[in-house]
Amino acid sequence: MPDCGFAPRLPACGTGGRVDSETVWDIETDILVVGSGAGALTAAVTAADHHARVLVIEKSAQFGGTSATSGGAVWIPASRQAAAAGAADTPEEGFAYIKALTGDAVEDERIWAYVRQGPAMLDFLERATSLKFVAIPYTDYHAELPGGKLGYRTHDCNPIHASALGADFDTLRPTHPSAMLFGVIPWTMYESAPMITQAPGWQKILAKVIWRYVSDVKQRLRGSRSRFLVFGNALMGRLKLALDAKGGKLLLDTGLVSLVRQDGRVVGAVASQNGRKVRIAARRHSGLRWLRAERYVAGGLSAGADQPGLERVAAEQYRRWPGGGAGGRGCHGFAGGSLVGAGDKGRRRAARAAAVL
Repeated sequence: MPDCGFAPRLPACGTGGRVDSETVWDIETDILVVGSGAGALTAAVTAADHHARVLVIEKSAQFGGTSATSGGAVWIPASRQAAAAGAADTPEEGFAYIKALTGDAVEDERIWAYVRQGPAMLDFLERATSLKFVAIPYTDYHAELPGGKLGYRTHDCNPIHASALGADFDTLRPTHPSAMLFGVIPWTMYESAPMITQAPGWQKILAKVIWRYVSDVKQRLRGSRSRFLVFGNALMGRLKLALDAKGGKLLLDTGLVSLVRQDGRVVGAVASQNGRKVRIAARRHSGLRWLRAERYVAGGLSAGADQPGLERVAAEQYRRWPGGGAGGRGCHGFAGGSLVGAGDKGRRRAARAAAVL
């Protein structure tokens, strides 16, 4: 068991789901985050920025989840970055668009939290991390719906070189081949668009992209993976750097087994690491009342739990998603995060928290 730097390692204990006077914890932290995708690491960075001790557990041998394999774009309406690009947008239009897409499947309060706090989330990440976002002219998928826009709600982040990540580069889940030129060469949003559409000057951009890849001779001798990280790899790499800088910890090959409850509240979790059960206490952190571990566990949903229908569907989709739910029969999380045992009031708090994060 790696030293997390939080509490001395204690004797192993049982795997029951409740706390009693005999409970012994292997690790103690303020905030426990389950999963290491963009939502999870953003929550972790936020908590660490508020001086909480943060531990992230990831059940696979690589961090980043499907966020790392994807295009890593962040969809936020009416952002400061969009205004800087000259785009006209409002939270009201963002609400109308999401409402047209989701109907009654999502509460209005949750949608308003997203569109109103999303821009603040981008600004926070630019202050608290090395991430820089640019609103790009990438159209909404259903721009014909009320509130739809032809661009500047999708935000791309700044690339990063793998050398900045050190050993983390080897454990960062790679970009999916479908998001790269010829399945191996990374390109930025502004490079891919003119090449795909064969806009004027696309041949020069193509030559630049290929040269950047092949000229890294040292890395080419090692393998096909590029050290020029873009899309989800850049997003997750910079979030991990911020987590490290703020004292947060990440444990790989550590999967959630069950939650530990006391008086109806989640106070920790049982995780499995290399076949050994580890009990992790998530202590209340007063500075983050709506983000404390007993209220909000990023990605904390059991596929077998008695949850609303949409959340159950989301859990099933997560379990089948490439790179998601790997390494276990059950599913304890899905993109977007969910509350465990928090009730309706807790879900509303999580909606606000998720939007802020």
